[in-house]
Amino acid sequence: MAITRGVVANMWCPVTAALAVTGADVNQFMCPQAPDTHDRTLWLSAIGAGAVPTTATADLEGSSDGGVTWQKVATALALVATSVATMQKVTNVGPGILLRINLTTLTLGGASSVTINALCA
Repeated sequence: MAITRGVVANMWCPVTAALAVTGADVNQFMCPQAPDTHDRTLWLSAIGAGAVPTTATADLEGSSDGGVTWQKVATALALVATSVATMQKVTNVGPGILLRINLTTLTLGGASSVTINALCA
């Protein structure tokens, strides 16, 4: 089950629901403050249900006003291309920034849905 609003720490956890269409996911998350106070690296991974999707591309969006408006943090993250899932790394993610995944392209192929997992390191 994906978190609806939470903190992603040093372990993989789902940050979206099971997605079957493109668009911004309702789940929101953030990276915690690092002990050394530096920005974090966010890793993203797509997990297909039943099979690997054919394609999945996403934007990472951030909000500075509690989720009222959203701005692009990273764009065109190719999580799956030609049925090959590839982890994507977004560097210099500031702690405490409200984030969400906006799935911009999705071709499910044999998969019934895709879930995006994240890890802040």
